[in-house]
Amino acid sequence: MKIDSHPMVFSKILAMDDSVRFCIPDYQRNYSWKPEHIDQLFNDIMNEEKGYYIGNLLITPHEDEQGSIVDDVYDVIDGQQRLTTLSLFLLAIWEQAKKWFDDDNTPRADVRNLDKPRVDIPRRLLVDQESDVPRLQLLETDATIYTQLLQILDDSNAHPGKAPRNRSFTKRYEYIRKLFQDDENGNFPTANALNDFYDKLINVKLLRIEVGNLSDAFAVFSSLNSTGLPLTLVDLLKGRFIESAQRIAQESKNSILEKWNEFTTIFTPNNNDTDINAATQFLRNNYDAFENESTSSTTNSKALKQYRDIIQQKYRSNVDYLQELINHAQTFAQLLQIQSYPEDSINQRLDSLRRLESTQAYPLMLFLLTQSASLKLDDNHITHILDALISFYVRRNITLVPKASNIRSRMLKLVQDIRKSDLHGAELVNRVIRELKDLSVSDEQFATAITSDGMYDKNAKTTRFVLIEVERYLNRTTGISMFDKGRPDNLDGYKPNSSISLWSIEHILPEGPLTDYWRAMISPDDPNNAEDILEQYRHLIGNLTLTPYNSNLGQRPFVDETHPYADEQKYQLSKRDYADNGHFVGLRQKGLAINTSIADTEHGETIETKTDWTPADIRRRTEWFKDQILTVFKFPTPLDD
Repeated sequence: MKIDSHPMVFSKILAMDDSVRFCIPDYQRNYSWKPEHIDQLFNDIMNEEKGYYIGNLLITPHEDEQGSIVDDVYDVIDGQQRLTTLSLFLLAIWEQAKKWFDDDNTPRADVRNLDKPRVDIPRRLLVDQESDVPRLQLLETDATIYTQLLQILDDSNAHPGKAPRNRSFTKRYEYIRKLFQDDENGNFPTANALNDFYDKLINVKLLRIEVGNLSDAFAVFSSLNSTGLPLTLVDLLKGRFIESAQRIAQESKNSILEKWNEFTTIFTPNNNDTDINAATQFLRNNYDAFENESTSSTTNSKALKQYRDIIQQKYRSNVDYLQELINHAQTFAQLLQIQSYPEDSINQRLDSLRRLESTQAYPLMLFLLTQSASLKLDDNHITHILDALISFYVRRNITLVPKASNIRSRMLKLVQDIRKSDLHGAELVNRVIRELKDLSVSDEQFATAITSDGMYDKNAKTTRFVLIEVERYLNRTTGISMFDKGRPDNLDGYKPNSSISLWSIEHILPEGPLTDYWRAMISPDDPNNAEDILEQYRHLIGNLTLTPYNSNLGQRPFVDETHPYADEQKYQLSKRDYADNGHFVGLRQKGLAINTSIADTEHGETIETKTDWTPADIRRRTEWFKDQILTVFKFPTPLDD
């Protein structure tokens, strides 16, 4: 097996002076990165040093239909999501650079700085600017939209084509474009800041691995994660603690190793291997919570030097810093739900925030929970803060506002303000709630996002969380529930010995591809238009429900009028009447409160009589969900001092 591998900066991968193209093979999936993946890569490039390593690019020579190798064309086996995102970053930078370049109010010095990205990016993204050949050849659906997006690079094209708004690829680019806009809270207040990011972007490093054929590529792909890994931040800090504690505190090596083992055991659930990612995540968040004086998070590369200095300072001040870290790590493990918080209602809320991927707020939560005694925070205070964070993150994950980087910055500033102030008790709680409300969208913006755009494709985990919490709210307020003492709530449960959830999200109008039944149902006058209608409505929350039988319902019709349900013990011909062991487990499932809204009860429908499911039903039910969500996830009221 011949392998050619070497680190390469991104500017050399999308080089301006060659005709190299990268193709995504047909067996690969379409572009599928969610906003959280995009944010992670964006923030890494923004915060890490120039030349930061971001991953692998595994390629093979491209063959034509006759099996002949095509010069300068490669198939991407691993790294296509990252490569696509980097290319979209370039396009968004070019758009913002052109906006400033064309603005007469932009200082001339800044305009000169924009020359490089403005001139270079089209040459990086297009092999041949005259024929508009993209250097990155995506799969068919994505390629069509990507090509339309790239038309803006042609200054002679007065009316570049517009990409379909409802397609997921377009939505992801719109999300990326907003990252580079110069709005009030933007990441790039000046042209120079944008140019600096461009310089970092084209200098990120990938390990370019070229193998001769597909079978060899898969062998390399399978072995990439089994090879020796470089030393981590956790490994390197172990050495720092041993050296400093022995030299400064005169502590024995065995004593230090025992404490270090206690530290790593916190991140070793169920006697498995230590979760290095969780331990590293703790170390970075711990620095941000207790030591950071900046509103920018620390990074892996910065944290090593920062901790080296802190370790020496602490031991010189007779502070057992490793024991301090152990105490903080136990609290952080509760945030990750590796361990349980002793008070059950607080533990449930921490689990909710974990499900909502609230990592930007970890420094705040870590600080408040570890310092609760000195801050005079009781369980009621902590519950109030966690409820506010849950409401904030549901709103954020549905609207995608504010940007993840802005949340982290504000959270760090809030922690620093609390550290330096005399805030405590109810006064501190109210300050946190005010900060979260100020950072969040308004109720009107929240309502618009719920009703006008798909929720599931933005964040499936948050969508599932919302459905479950609305169901629980209705159980409490309406008395409709399938759960009681004999059958406890298992909406968050998992199948035995599995990480697969018992309950999953069901699209009533199927995700696709559509059967003839569903084409006629949602677009009776023009079935050929059904796919566009599907794209518009399928991920709205009004089209979603919960079921333990997701894989069974699939493409089945809403009802089967040719073979209706007739008291069978087992019936599988429709979503509405699906039955197992004599019980309805489809849309007629008894006691599932959110399913009472499937029928238009205001016009006399019941779930038993309803026979169709149309876009009008989805809009109606989405409005109903909007009212429930605004109620369930309103911000807590301030506490009396």
